[in-house]
Parts: sequence; C-alpha cells; structure tokens
Amino acid sequence: MTTWCPEGGVVQRRLRLDPVPESARLARQFVTEALDEAGQPVLSDAATLLVSELVTNAMLHARTDIEVCVITSPGGVRVGVTDHSPQPLQRRGYGTSATTGRGLALLDIMAERSGTDSEPDGGKTVWFELGSPDAGMPDDRAVRQPAPDGRLVEVLLLGTPLRLARAWQQHSDALLREYLLACWELPGSTEDPLAEHAAASDAFAALSVAFDAAAGDDDVTLILRLDPDQGAGFATLDRVLDEVVAMAERGELLAPPTQPEIRLLRRWLCSQIDGQLSGAAASPWVGLAAETVPAVSRPVEWDASGVRSSSLAIIAADDSNRIIAASTAVLDLLGWSEDQLVSQRIVSVIPRRFREHHVASFTLHLLTGRTAILDRPVRVPALHRDGHEVVVDLEVRREQAGGGRAVFVATFSAAD
Repeated sequence: MTTWCPEGGVVQRRLRLDPVPESARLARQFVTEALDEAGQPVLSDAATLLVSELVTNAMLHARTDIEVCVITSPGGVRVGVTDHSPQPLQRRGYGTSATTGRGLALLDIMAERSGTDSEPDGGKTVWFELGSPDAGMPDDRAVRQPAPDGRLVEVLLLGTPLRLARAWQQHSDALLREYLLACWELPGSTEDPLAEHAAASDAFAALSVAFDAAAGDDDVTLILRLDPDQGAGFATLDRVLDEVVAMAERGELLAPPTQPEIRLLRRWLCSQIDGQLSGAAASPWVGLAAETVPAVSRPVEWDASGVRSSSLAIIAADDSNRIIAASTAVLDLLGWSEDQLVSQRIVSVIPRRFREHHVASFTLHLLTGRTAILDRPVRVPALHRDGHEVVVDLEVRREQAGGGRAVFVATFSAAD
C-alpha cells in the first residue's frame, strides 16, 4: 500500500510479509524500489542491509506476520519493521566475530536515529532513519516490558559460570537460527518443527535476558522470574538442542557441534529451571570434573603417526577436544600411559579452575575462528596424573583433517 502526503513530498509505503526466510529478500526489494522512486538510491545499500537484519530477527524470534513501512521524504528515509510478539527486544553482547546478534549493533553504527515503539496489540516496531527524514517521526522509543504476573516463580541458578554460559548462548543462538531455516527445507509439514522451535526459542530468550543483564565473567547466582507453565519450554529447549547438535555432528549445519562440557551446562540450566518451577530446590553448578564428561566423538581422519613417534612432548586432540594421540615424552611428563590418556577429553590435563575458560574459548574459536593462543608460545599449568600441576611452555597449532574437520597439536616443554 502506498500513501501520498502532499505536504513536503512525503510518501509512505507498507508491505505485509509472512514469517518465512524469503521475506528478507522481499523486504530488501521493497525498500530498494521505494528509494529508487524517491530519487535516493544512494541510501539503498545501508537501508536494505538494516531492513534485512530486522526482518530476519522478526522472522526468527517473533514468528508473527511482519509489516515493513517505508517513509521517504526529500531529506531521507524512515523504515519500520513491525511484529506482533510480546517478547521484548533483546540486545546481545556478542563479540565482533560472532556469527549472530549484530542487528541492533548495525543500527547504532549506520542509522542517524533508531528506536523501538510499542504497538497496541503488545507487539513492537523497530525503526531507523537515514538522511534527515521530515515525516513527523515520533520521539518516544519505549520498549514494551512484560506485564507483572502474580504467578511468577523465582528460579535461582546458583553459581552459574558466566563465561561458559555466554559461549553456550552464542553457540546455541547460531544453532537455533540454522535449525529454523532448515525446518523450511524438511519434507512434509513443518508445523511441528516450527512449533518446537518457537517453544525452545522462548525458553532460550528468557535465559538470554538473564545472561545479558549479568556483569563480568565470574560465577554468579542468576535469578529468573518465570511462569510455572514455562517449565515445559525448557525441556523442549534441551530436547531440540540435542536434535540440532546431532544435525551439526552429521555435517548438516554450518555451526560446529556442541562440546560435551557445554552440553552438561545446558542440561543443568534446563533441569534446574524445570525442576524449580515444579517445586524442587535449587542445586548449584558443581563445575567441570573430567571424569563426568563423555569422551565419545566421531573418529577423525588424520595421520597421528608423527605425534606418536616424536621425541618431543606432543598431544594431538580433535575438534571435539578428544585426545587422539600422545608422544612418549608427554606421557612421561604428565604421568599417564598411552591407554589411559588417549581418548580422554583434553580437560583431563587442564587444572579444574581453568577448564571452563578453556571450553568457552575453544567453543568460540570453532564458531568464529578467533583465538588468543594458536601459533604462539604460552606458559600454563598442566595437570599431572597424580593431581599436582606442572608448569609448561605450550604452543598449539591447528591442522586440517579429513571431512573439513580440524586437529589441534600441542607441543609441551617443562618451564625453566
């Protein structure tokens, strides 16, 4: 629908879209045509990028009909994207290398003005302006907050490891995003997968709000106030993520599979919430003990003979962090036999206080490619079989393995 406003040459156009992946392309085309007709094609690149991000977010997270409104004037353009979900807008604190969560950050960088307006039906309109529009834009940008509910239950997540939790959050966000897009390609009806994704996403959003509000990376107690009926959603989140991780392990998704330690954290989070909403007492996170972490993973195609025969102290681990080879020198250094060490998780030789940091950093490396320790020497403590720590100089390199997988080769030497 197009509306002409004679005063000032302002033109308003509206387009209704379904919550499907194709809608992002249609929105870009709609905005491009509006700017071409207004004689402002110079704004198209920025406007189409931003509207694509907003429509994709609405499709993924709101899952309602979407309306795009474009208002052009001689000075610029305003674009609004409306959905009908009561879920409040969430700003994620991901790093610059994250594969998701950039939409609002792009608004901050590229738009002259942006904001969020509440809609009468409980939905919201996220809008941005480029140039200097003069279409009588409203100034209020209040984000709708959920109404208080006397049925809310206080859930305590005692000792939540924030660094590990945020790595899980970023990885799970990428997995759920890919899974939703994959649902449209599944044969037959997509109703059940989409309904499950919706329930899982709502539960994930409640956790994300708590993670985003917490400061720092230390262990903290998080408090969630949830409706008792939301418990089933967290059970669904746990089940859906197991299914999605299996898809990632089969190579059906771009995102890497979940590290087993991350899966333990997710199961603790979901079980704590589901249990406390049913009346159970809170139990704290107890940390990562190597003996509780599964060591099973798909075999990797890689020649480990050079590691086994090396005179240097070397360990090789696959991209699931499972040790696949060790030299005699490293076995002597750390007090293991080959049968004891090979097939163990790499956390077996990492002191317990550093395990969560390692798993979080490794997860984000697989997801984003960023790293702080590859191909440069670092001095770290390693864990001896008998429990004492050995300070070592360590250098890790990444090698390509078969099937697009990776192997990480670590060379140890006792520190002077």
